[in-house]
Amino acid sequence: MAMMDAQAVSGVGRAITATTLVRILGALFGMLSLALTAHWLGPAGRGTLVTISTWVVLFATLGGLSLGQVAIHRSAGVPVQEWLAPIMGALLAATITITLLGWLTAVGLYTFSRHLFHGLPLPYLVTGFLGLPLVLWEQYNVPLLMAVGSVGLYNRYQILGRVVGLTAMAVVLIYLKLGVEGALLAWMAANLVLAVGGFRHLWQLAGRPRLMRAETLGLLTGGVKLHLNAVGSVLFSGTDVLLLHHFRGPVPTGYYQTAVQLTTMFLLVPQAATMILYSRVSADGPDRAWRVHRRVLAAIVGLMVVGCLAAYAAAPWVIPAFLGVRFVPSVSLFRWLLLGVVGMTFSTLLAPQWIGRGLFWQASLLTLVVGVGNVGLNLVLIPKYGALGAVWGTLAVYMFSIFGNGAMALYCEIRYRTLKSSSVGGGL
Repeated sequence: MAMMDAQAVSGVGRAITATTLVRILGALFGMLSLALTAHWLGPAGRGTLVTISTWVVLFATLGGLSLGQVAIHRSAGVPVQEWLAPIMGALLAATITITLLGWLTAVGLYTFSRHLFHGLPLPYLVTGFLGLPLVLWEQYNVPLLMAVGSVGLYNRYQILGRVVGLTAMAVVLIYLKLGVEGALLAWMAANLVLAVGGFRHLWQLAGRPRLMRAETLGLLTGGVKLHLNAVGSVLFSGTDVLLLHHFRGPVPTGYYQTAVQLTTMFLLVPQAATMILYSRVSADGPDRAWRVHRRVLAAIVGLMVVGCLAAYAAAPWVIPAFLGVRFVPSVSLFRWLLLGVVGMTFSTLLAPQWIGRGLFWQASLLTLVVGVGNVGLNLVLIPKYGALGAVWGTLAVYMFSIFGNGAMALYCEIRYRTLKSSSVGGGL
């Protein structure tokens, strides 16, 4: 058993390392894109760019019904040929339907509640929302590739998408001088590669996607249960940017979102690990996967602590040198946000266990509580303290999420030990 555990951990470790290296390479392209937009658009331009992209992601996340995550749960332990065709067919139909409803909703909001967009130019909004179906399908494409064990294929398309996005960003900003609208087009080009990457592979595995009433209803039923989790995620990860832009304008939003983007660099390793862990949960079930999962969790949390200490010390020199002196205000925001990295890591790495066990209501309730708390704190803190208020709200809710995800880890450990002691022949 110990040898099997060691082999399993070693195999997962190699997969995580490979995926992490791909994500690091992709992040380097992302940092170059960040530098381009920082130098050519400035804080105000970046603030406008990220606010519009946040609106699009908000529509995609709220409209997407969390069907991609439900697909992972429904695929757990089931042969690919039995589930992929009907689930893929249902997700394709959902993408078309939700896109049309999303566009109609956006038109209605702009017509009757224009103040929600707080002066964002209509051409920029139209350009951004053209990318809605791409963002939607990417939310489904990635879970499907993880569930069929094709993480490596997705990794290749991720790099290709970053290369395309960076190249397009350089062309539209430096040579064509198209400003924010050009940057949105470059963002859409990268999303296009990520959305369709691996589609042919999935189509071949599925044989031919088809709509089946039972499977579609099963996805929708699970989505209704889990979707509060997505709503909570939007309230947590998107409203800070939108509220900051509403109360303080594009410049503080540019400073804050830049600090947030730099902080998310620390999630490269946890996110890479999560992709591999989703595959193991889908193949082995959550209880069997936990024997490897727990070791990965401990190792990555320790790695994050060391990385945050190094980043805190280097930030005052690295950020101005890389982004320019106009982004010096992002330094203090970034250093504060580093305190939330452990909470981010816990939340990211425990997701496969929540989903794999079908604990949709519980996961949704935890995320919804965190999201509502974040909105409440932002409404109180941002008008008074600006970007720093958004940082404090983020830190508070990540501290809370540690307790919820820590309880989940404890539950997994207790259940694993109980099943291990009662299993015949060391089945776990």
